[in-house]
Amino acid sequence: MKDKGVNYANISLTFYYALNNSYNLPVANFTVPGFYQGHEKKAHRRKVVEAVGLPWAAAREAVSNGSTVSFRVGLATRVKYKILVWFTKRQSLVVVGDVAVDGSGEKVKKKGIKLKSGAPDMRCRLVIVFTFLVILLL
Repeated sequence: MKDKGVNYANISLTFYYALNNSYNLPVANFTVPGFYQGHEKKAHRRKVVEAVGLPWAAAREAVSNGSTVSFRVGLATRVKYKILVWFTKRQSLVVVGDVAVDGSGEKVKKKGIKLKSGAPDMRCRLVIVFTFLVILLL
């Protein structure tokens, strides 16, 4: 963000536990208050979130066998960018990321969590529109 600042609205985090290989069991919700991240600045937020409804027995059994337990983190917020002296319109941001945890409760991968959007790729939309125009012209 070399030339922009970002103003985040409240950030809603939802944590899901992988039960029977699908992330259908929400175990925690948390809201980070909105903040402004200035030009070329980094923002770090550390909070402790308490999990409720997590099947601890199943999780302990899975990690005692040497395997990992998977969680999914969902993030939803609205952002607006500050370019020079004015702000852009607010844009919605909804992303998810998967986290694998070992028996000690630590992340398996040392790198950060990669968050991905469920929005379709713009190239796919262009191909569909181009195909529709070709069919229409024929």
